[in-house]
Amino acid sequence: MCPITLATKVLLMFCSILQLFLQVKPSCSSEQQYEYSGQCCTKCEPGKYMAKKCTAFSETVCKPCGSNEYMDIWNEEEKCFLQKICDRGKALIEVIPGNSTFQKQCACTAGYHWNRDCDCCRRNTKCSPGSGVKFPIQQDKNTVCVPCPTGYFSNVSSATDACKPIQNKPFPRSPPANIVTDGTPRSPSLCAHTGRPVFDIRQETLPQVIHKYLCFI
Repeated sequence: MCPITLATKVLLMFCSILQLFLQVKPSCSSEQQYEYSGQCCTKCEPGKYMAKKCTAFSETVCKPCGSNEYMDIWNEEEKCFLQKICDRGKALIEVIPGNSTFQKQCACTAGYHWNRDCDCCRRNTKCSPGSGVKFPIQQDKNTVCVPCPTGYFSNVSSATDACKPIQNKPFPRSPPANIVTDGTPRSPSLCAHTGRPVFDIRQETLPQVIHKYLCFI
């Protein structure tokens, strides 16, 4: 049996230490690092992607994102993310331009709102006659309709118009023209020959015939 020399003992000790070192994984606690082949390496910064991982002899190789691409985090991705397309044919417009480190932001054009059910822009709801749009109108939000209050009217279906005030007129001194409609939330009273609104007395107790004498030139 051959005796173990001092050189052999040193070699065995070195191999044991090396094996133990390889079994212990490094602690890559930073969000800017990743573990690969038993060592901590630096990730690629925002605006770049990882073209080649690190080795025992070289650092990570990163390359910049191309046009219409972005990367907004420290990463080990093999390619950058594609920017959104704000397609006007789908009622989308660009509201915040993107760059290599920031994603482009799109929004629906005026008259449309974002619908999560279809992930698309939908045309805003029209308020029916007798109701109007609640202001302020919020971009990318559907229309909010409210009934016209006393003294206001709406005689159209619209996704943009609020209720309009009924224009009251003072008691006339001249004979009246024929009245074609009574004042309601859908339509104010109008003079047949002038087309102008007249005083709304829906809340008054005067006979309907007096109403006719409120229309004047």
